Amino acid sequence: MTEYKHHNPNLANPLIQDFISLLGGEWQDSSYGNDCCASVSRALPNNAILEVYLPNSTEWDIDKEEFNTYTVIFHHGSDDDKDSECTFETFDEAFKKAEELEEFYTK
Repeated sequence: MTEYKHHNPNLANPLIQDFISLLGGEWQDSSYGNDCCASVSRALPNNAILEVYLPNSTEWDIDKEEFNTYTVIFHHGSDDDKDSECTFETFDEAFKKAEELEEFYTK
């Protein structure tokens, strides 16, 4: 669980737990202190990584680095030009996209 204050642990930690418990054991807390938001991620075949950045606020204020959205990022591995990123307003949308990408890339 994240302990970084700028990740807003009161908001982020329950979301981390929900993602990990719903998506399964391959997922882990990947929060890093230099990031604005907490995250969960999992490794995929061919050195790819699937990562979900979680909200750190209930309001959007880019000047204060406060985000109320979820960002799902697929890192293609060795070819950064093929990375893709989607932003969602709700947990359910982000969860569905992460689940869909995970299923596609682990078949």
